[in-house]
Amino acid sequence: MLLPDHMAFEWEHLVLALARTRTMSTNTLGLTQEERQRLIDFIGQNVASYIDLFVDSSSAEFCFTEKMDCLADDERTSLAGKVGAAVADLAMEQLGFHWRANAREANLKLSKRVRQATKKIPDFVYDPGAQHGFQQGSVVVVEAKGSLSRKRAKRSTIFKLAQNAYNEQVRDFIDSEGDGVVVASGYAVAFGSIPGERGSTLAIASPQPFHAHASSVVRASSLSSAARGGMQEAVMDQAVDEEEEEPLASYRFGGGDGGGRGGGRREDGERAQPSGRVAFANYESVFELCGATTAASLFRNILSGRGAEELESLDIIQDFWLVDHADGFLVGSDYSRSGWPGWGIFAIYERSAVQILEIAAKNLKSPPPIVKMAIVPDTLRSVSVTETGVAVHGDGLAYVDISHWPIHGKLMQWHLREARWI
Repeated sequence: MLLPDHMAFEWEHLVLALARTRTMSTNTLGLTQEERQRLIDFIGQNVASYIDLFVDSSSAEFCFTEKMDCLADDERTSLAGKVGAAVADLAMEQLGFHWRANAREANLKLSKRVRQATKKIPDFVYDPGAQHGFQQGSVVVVEAKGSLSRKRAKRSTIFKLAQNAYNEQVRDFIDSEGDGVVVASGYAVAFGSIPGERGSTLAIASPQPFHAHASSVVRASSLSSAARGGMQEAVMDQAVDEEEEEPLASYRFGGGDGGGRGGGRREDGERAQPSGRVAFANYESVFELCGATTAASLFRNILSGRGAEELESLDIIQDFWLVDHADGFLVGSDYSRSGWPGWGIFAIYERSAVQILEIAAKNLKSPPPIVKMAIVPDTLRSVSVTETGVAVHGDGLAYVDISHWPIHGKLMQWHLREARWI
């Protein structure tokens, strides 16, 4: 598998990854939907504000200033872990793993020997959708680590952190089985940045071989919403643990113009086939973030085995508003809660929403073994947010500049059981 020698991203993509990882981390806590949403917003907005305050906006590299010294040790440790999870999610997205869930969603089954030796499970599972050399029904597990410390964020220490995380929390899960999935591989991703120093380190430990190349470096605008305008790059050295010979198919980091204004809608992207359980958990989180809470409840009911029959008659209609963008993005009726500080709100690519909602309506009792989804086209995903006003991931989750693309005034209603617009 090919890796860029630098990984570049924009502030909005970091917010998407932060929102995803915070949402996935809360879906097994037994909270009500309202409590969960409040927790996601509270933690996510606070972490985004911390990053915005302490990131070095004068640097082209993703690094932090010495102002972090004002934080207590426990605050810095907590922030480092959350930044590490978000950076790991960005790395997996750029490698072409577009569907993800809390690792507990996969119900991984380990042998008795492994259960006794393993106390912690990995953070997340990612589904390549039967692409990039992986067989259908395969997932990878990911453990994310982070450090924002003068001692523990040194390059050699981050390398060791990734390797130890792989040995302790990833290795034993490879080849294990879960609900309709097999763990084909695993990654321990460790991020480190020493406050006051330029540059950061991203180390990935895995049995899969990686090869660095420069062609995937993309330009990125300012990492901080408070930073000065102009183009910057987020730069992180990458360390890789290689153990095998045969590489997987490389991820093609797209190009093209991609501006949505004034043109016709794009054709669907590549087709993929993620596992149904991971995909349903993925889209529960996506709809939750987008303020489409009725749709999110539908997916949670299916995943929990309760089925959609428990939904009240008034809870089978999901209200959406359409973003005034040529490619089509939807926000839920509760979209006023779906944005974090700044100019953007969370939304979902309309075609992705319709595809997965149609699949859910046909599988109300339990997730299907696989789902067939179109990846959001490269021409929309890979261009700068500065040009498009939209940051979007392959599964359709987006962060939209509503000052650039306002919400359309027409309310649209989707019937969850009949899978149609009313």
